[in-house]
Amino acid sequence: MQQDFLNRINDRAKELAVEKEEKQTLPMSILLTADKIATDYIFEDGEYLDFNTCVDLLKNKGEVSENERAYDFIMGEVAVNMNKFKPDNYGEYKGEIWGCIEDEFVIILNNIFNRICERGNFSSKAFLSWAKKQGLIEGQGGKNTKPKRLNGSLSRCVYLKILDDNVDKEGFMKISEDEQEELPFN
Repeated sequence: MQQDFLNRINDRAKELAVEKEEKQTLPMSILLTADKIATDYIFEDGEYLDFNTCVDLLKNKGEVSENERAYDFIMGEVAVNMNKFKPDNYGEYKGEIWGCIEDEFVIILNNIFNRICERGNFSSKAFLSWAKKQGLIEGQGGKNTKPKRLNGSLSRCVYLKILDDNVDKEGFMKISEDEQEELPFN
């Protein structure tokens, strides 16, 4: 039954002239199988998930690159740990420093960068290779890293370009006047 759903999903994708990610089609076929079993034997209501809607929910191959997800994950880690990149903005900061943010780059200590990639289950080498081809990193001497002096120590760092044009140097998101809400207090 599950294999039949998998074949139907692949046939529908061919019909639409797209190719779906296999890591999504297999789980969807399992979900549709479970829905059919539950509908037929438990609920007995004839209310099945809409097959075409389920197939349309699946991403097409190439729409979601693992490296794009890695970039988003890394930038998310930077955002969550902003104090480790801008310690001076938070007073007498005594914790770890992971790097800094300068101009259009987030500069991450190489060992911290590797740790972030490992935590996200991404290959740091594969990501850096892809990012170099995309023009998202700045290296030196044929390497994917550059030296940077942080708190007096010279360290090799990954210079990763910040793509979000809506964020200023201070890390605040720019919003249009119509999006700005009035504060409920003076």
